[in-house]
Amino acid sequence: MNNIELFIKIIVFIILSLFLLLCLKKIWRGKTAIQFYFYLIYYIFFVAPLIFQLIFSDHSYTSFVRADEAMSNPLANLIYDIFCLAFGLVIYISGVKTKNRKLELLKYNRSVIYVCYAIMVLVFLYTVLTNNPLNLLTYGSSYKGIANVNESLTGMGTICFLVILSQKKAITSFTLSGKDTETRIKIRKKKAVSNFIFYTSIFLVFAFCWFVGKRYIVAETLMVSFVVLGMSNQISGKKFMIMSVAGFAAILVFCVVYAIVLKGNFSSLTDYLMVDFSRQYTLVYQFHCFLTNKSISVHRFDAVLYLLLFWIPRAVWPTRPYPFVNQLTYSLISWYDTPSGENVGWATTCSVFSDLFDSFRFVGLILGFLLFIYLFRCINRSNKLYFKTILLYLLIRLATVQISSAIVPIVVCFIMIALAHIASKKLKLFSRKGKKKYAKHAYCTRRFLC
Repeated sequence: MNNIELFIKIIVFIILSLFLLLCLKKIWRGKTAIQFYFYLIYYIFFVAPLIFQLIFSDHSYTSFVRADEAMSNPLANLIYDIFCLAFGLVIYISGVKTKNRKLELLKYNRSVIYVCYAIMVLVFLYTVLTNNPLNLLTYGSSYKGIANVNESLTGMGTICFLVILSQKKAITSFTLSGKDTETRIKIRKKKAVSNFIFYTSIFLVFAFCWFVGKRYIVAETLMVSFVVLGMSNQISGKKFMIMSVAGFAAILVFCVVYAIVLKGNFSSLTDYLMVDFSRQYTLVYQFHCFLTNKSISVHRFDAVLYLLLFWIPRAVWPTRPYPFVNQLTYSLISWYDTPSGENVGWATTCSVFSDLFDSFRFVGLILGFLLFIYLFRCINRSNKLYFKTILLYLLIRLATVQISSAIVPIVVCFIMIALAHIASKKLKLFSRKGKKKYAKHAYCTRRFLC
């Protein structure tokens, strides 16, 4: 790394770190714009790797043998630094321009809660019944190959847990004062049922993380849970920051233990920081391939075609492209320069910017910025906690883990929750009380994400 490249990297890191402090200040003061919470996740996955690159300067990518060549390319690194600076500016400026709206949580949607809880239970039962329950007792039974755990289903369970968590305040809060005895008994029963749903949901999502046994799933679930609590005004900005620091410390300890017990070495922890907790090397490698005129995917627009047409069965469309991340993985592990049209069976991690850059080059990065700005706006404007939560999960998935691995759970959960939302509205509107109660709020039924 030459002096000019090092100087630029340090300057970019300092500027983006100052933005981080400003975002933390906004959160501390109770600003609920999703951009300030999202910036923390962006900083961990995109900005912190700049320091990892300096600290672990001698690190070599053992599996991704082509990454070392790219990481030593000064121009590819410079492009990544400029990208990080631009994305950081987009996140912070759009957050500052967002008006702080206080979320009024008056009622929660029972139909949505019941549907989400039912999905979690069904996923758990399916996992247990299709495996030997004793095999599932071992942590990471899926990762070790002991049990066959469907990660798409467990992903649905995680999404449903986050939806339930977003409405925790309404689920577990009941007022007993000023009620007659019979009403108080009914309220106690409702409270008992609600508490049962909430606390068993915590157990179920913990079980999903236990079965799968991947560090990034544990870290992701914990991070998104904190953001959901902050976004829904269930914890203050101060409490969010305290929980985030404690959660980060817990994850760090967990990763050290994971590296020793499951991997038997500390290099696993370094690989985790440099690979799983970084979106730097994939983008730098793509910029390097662009500069050296090397193709990664078989056809130019394969990445975007998959994202748009993933739902078409391969039996109907035999030549349907594989997720871009599979082709990226093949390119990283193979010394051949000819792209592969086959699934290598496993994949690294990358953000949606990788998909967009492969298809549209630098225009794709701009399209990515616009996509995130649009999602920021949708989340901040939505008054429905369940839709805000799913969009939040989609937002974080787009930035941290290839969307191809989560697009099916997100789509299925969105459809199920939307149906529950519509059904509950219809039932309330058909009732006599509902007609009066919702007459002055009829405009909400005309806007799906009101």
